[in-house]
Amino acid sequence: MISRHIIIILLFCPLVIFSQEEKLIRPQNQPFSDKSRNKIDEMGRKQGLWKFYTSDGTLLLEVTYQNDVKHGPCTRHSAATGAVIEESNYFNGKRDGEYKRYTDKNVLTTEGQYLENRKVGKWYTYFPVNGEKKSEGMYIDGKREGIWMYYSSKGKTKAQGEYKAGLREGEWKYYNEDGSVAEVKKYVKGVAQEEAKAVKPQEKVVNGFVVTPKKKKEATQPKQKTTP
Repeated sequence: MISRHIIIILLFCPLVIFSQEEKLIRPQNQPFSDKSRNKIDEMGRKQGLWKFYTSDGTLLLEVTYQNDVKHGPCTRHSAATGAVIEESNYFNGKRDGEYKRYTDKNVLTTEGQYLENRKVGKWYTYFPVNGEKKSEGMYIDGKREGIWMYYSSKGKTKAQGEYKAGLREGEWKYYNEDGSVAEVKKYVKGVAQEEAKAVKPQEKVVNGFVVTPKKKKEATQPKQKTTP
C-alpha cells in the first residue's frame, strides 16, 4: 500500500509543479541596475508589481496587479525626469482610496479620495509654483457638493459659494486682494441669474451652458428644366 501511494504521488507531482509554474519577465527598456521582474502566472495573467519604462530607460509606471486587473498601489512617474507625479490605489480595477498628484519638482498639486472610481470626500488643490492652497471642497459620487472655497496664490480668499450635483447654486461671492467683496452672483443650476434671463425661448441650459439647437435645413425643390 505504501509503495502504491508513493507511485501515485510521483506520478502527479510533476503535474502540480507545472500547473503552479510562473514566469518572471524582464521589463522592456529596464536598466541593468534594476533587478526587479514582472510576473505572469500559469494562465498568462499579470500578478504583483509591474514596472514600465520609456525607450530611454526612465521608470514611467509602477502598477500592482491581481489576476491581470489593477489591484493595489499605482505610481506614475514623469517621462522627462522620473520623478513621482501621481500616487493612487486600485481595488478590482477601479481607483479606490487616497490620491495625490505632484509636479516634476515634487510639489503637491492635488489630493483627495476615490471610491469605486469616483471622487468622494474633501479634495484640495494647490498652486504648483509655491504650494499654496488653490481650492477646497467636497465631492459626492464624483460631483462637487456643498460650500467650495477658492484662493489666490497669496493665500487670500478669491471666491466662495455652493455646488449642488456639480453645478453652482445660489449666492457666490468674489473678492478683491484686500478681502473686500468685488462681485456677488446668484446661480441657478450653474447659470448666473442675469445669464439665465438672457436665454432665448428656443435655447436651453445643459450642465450650466446655454445651448442653441441647430436649425434644420429646409428641403430644396429641384429646379424644373425650361424648354427653349
